[in-house]
Amino acid sequence: MDLSGQLELSKECDPLMASVLSNPAPLIRFQGVLWENMVFDHLPGWETGYISVQRPPQGDGTYLLELRADDGAVLVAISPRVSFRGSCPPGSGPDFADILAYVPLHPDGRELLFRRADLELFRAPVAAASPALSIDETTPLDEDRVRVSWSANHLTPLTFQILYITDDDRVFSLARGLTETMFTADLRGLPGSSNGRLGVLATDGLRSAYAPSEDFRITDKPPIVWIQTPGPDDTLPADQPVNLSGQVLDVAGFSLPDEPLVWYVDREIVARGTRLAIASGLQPGPHQVRLEYAPEGRTTAVGTVEIRIAERSPDQEEFLRLLAEVGGPTPPS
Repeated sequence: MDLSGQLELSKECDPLMASVLSNPAPLIRFQGVLWENMVFDHLPGWETGYISVQRPPQGDGTYLLELRADDGAVLVAISPRVSFRGSCPPGSGPDFADILAYVPLHPDGRELLFRRADLELFRAPVAAASPALSIDETTPLDEDRVRVSWSANHLTPLTFQILYITDDDRVFSLARGLTETMFTADLRGLPGSSNGRLGVLATDGLRSAYAPSEDFRITDKPPIVWIQTPGPDDTLPADQPVNLSGQVLDVAGFSLPDEPLVWYVDREIVARGTRLAIASGLQPGPHQVRLEYAPEGRTTAVGTVEIRIAERSPDQEEFLRLLAEVGGPTPPS
């Protein structure tokens, strides 16, 4: 997912969607990597009331994830599915399994234990309450940078994840694992927003809190027009239709609607409102293929390629001459 290499777009990762404060039965999102030598690397999770698609499939009971009370009583138990896979390229490292599970958070739960039969893989305390978190200041620095600072308090150390939320509620993860309480967001490579927000997620690894910043404005970036075919400097056979294909993306790589697309060949419109088109009747020689993105008639992005139609062979020229003599169709001039 991710032109910058670090975008996380799934709604299940958006604490804004979690509505934890209004949900009487939140879940703990538990995640990590289990290696074939039974070493488990826990990755920070958080509380949520929302699962984007569906709960991860259950296992066969070999592995158990248990939420326990102070006296050790098991309040909630689930069995995550553990499926080992090889490293890539094959043989370059040990097999491993990605672990993802959602544990219902019982109010009396004070410990989370991940185990295989009698083998303890992970154990951590569960705080009685979520962290206290509040945004102190939101400061736009220029048209693409915003600084946010916050205050947080909890019984155990916290790390912070920073999210950027656009007008249409798309969510981009900007940073994670932070320990400082201030962050400057550089949003030059992300979509603009009239009412953008930064979100701060504070987590101790299990319990979490989320706070959104004040709204701010980030300038829109022009879309990116991409002509897939024909390719630049292609030489194509004479008297054959030319297939045109392309699309328009926003700065984050999301496809935009087809309706504002306009195809041109040599400044003549050949199609509107489609990613796929056909140009016919092109004479031998150079031609320019142009794809414009023009919402409401205003061109905001353009892509062009230069192509060449090959000269006709003597046999082709003779065939066209014969067609003309008998009144058959000839390519338009």
